[in-house]
Amino acid sequence: MTRVIEILYLEDSLADRELVGQFLADGGMECHVVSISSREEFTRSLQDSKWDIILADYALPGFDGISALGIAQQLCPRTPFILLSGVMGEDVAVESMKSGATDYVRKQGIKRLCPAVRRALKEAEIEAELGLSRARAVSSDRLSALGMMAGGIAHEINNPLAIIYASANNLLEMAESGTMPLKALESASTRIKRTAERISRIVTSLRLIAREGSADPLERTSVAEIVEHALELCKERFRAHSVRLDTSIVDTRLHVFCREVQIAQVLLNLLQNAFDAVADLPGERWVRLEVTTSHLINGSREGTAFYPERSEGQSCHKAPENSGVLTPEVGVAGSQSICEMDPGQEQSVIFAVLDSGPGVPPELRARIMEPFFTTKPVSKGTGLGLSLSRAIVEDHGGELKLSESENHTCFSFPLPLSKEPENAAEECLNPGC
Repeated sequence: MTRVIEILYLEDSLADRELVGQFLADGGMECHVVSISSREEFTRSLQDSKWDIILADYALPGFDGISALGIAQQLCPRTPFILLSGVMGEDVAVESMKSGATDYVRKQGIKRLCPAVRRALKEAEIEAELGLSRARAVSSDRLSALGMMAGGIAHEINNPLAIIYASANNLLEMAESGTMPLKALESASTRIKRTAERISRIVTSLRLIAREGSADPLERTSVAEIVEHALELCKERFRAHSVRLDTSIVDTRLHVFCREVQIAQVLLNLLQNAFDAVADLPGERWVRLEVTTSHLINGSREGTAFYPERSEGQSCHKAPENSGVLTPEVGVAGSQSICEMDPGQEQSVIFAVLDSGPGVPPELRARIMEPFFTTKPVSKGTGLGLSLSRAIVEDHGGELKLSESENHTCFSFPLPLSKEPENAAEECLNPGC
């Protein structure tokens, strides 16, 4: 049974309505056409019902097809939209196509209407299928990423479970022997408690990152917690393959406005990519996650980096004035400065993932973040990770960049620094924090 095509037709002329209806019927198209003639009716119809296609006259009293196109783009951007006109010039027609119209048909050439409608519907069908395929690919990519983590997570949990089992067994043996020294009891209980908390953190991080997260609101979020969630799910993989994972000590007062789930997913993806890039290389293999801040003080740019093993009295290193480069004073052997950042970024927390690999070849830099483009073997990647990460960062008002000034691969992105509570950000940015 042929499905009836639901058409919304914006037209004030009764004669033109009948003409269009007749041409659609003569063209063998089984349609249900609802005709309206005002802005209010048009808007209400889009809000109340779902349409397969929209036809709109170019010129109506008090309303016009271009304005209708703008409303349709807001309320139902994926619904095909065809403009009909007897007066529209070629330049206006071209502009309407640039604005999102699917096609335009001159009333003098109304015989072209049926082919135009069929083509628009077919394109919409293909686009819907592509969207479904993309969604499946994204889901597959997420499952693949979770699958790669599964072995490491199982090992990460099995080790603590073994500690808990051994400690509990020791307590049981002491109880059976009738000797229960208080110090031994306290030590075993503390070890069990600490190990159980470790397992709890792993499970919490997994539950967080496994969520989709795009519908979450932007919230003030601890940078340290974001980093911790990402690291909990990948550091065992690094350890098992003898790849060194270096991380900054993140000041607990640093906060950003973001969707925590999504940013943790981006960091995890960048860390996993970096691991894949160096895992099979000879020699020293390392990946570094850096968290820095970029801000203006008295009109000049300063950078503050948070690094481990800083000796007492050692201040955070500052980049040269207006350089836009944040350079760590304590870093990893063989690495250079942190990636260059956009000088226009103010009051930002900058996340950067660097690795000891040879870098991305120049001929691949322009394509590295394209959807479905990957340099990994078929079994290791779909080419969606970086493109999705870039979309997430852009949705947060930032930009995911591949540094061109590093000897090694460096992906970085900024997020707006939260200034709440008042003075908290300023305090943690002072040298020597």
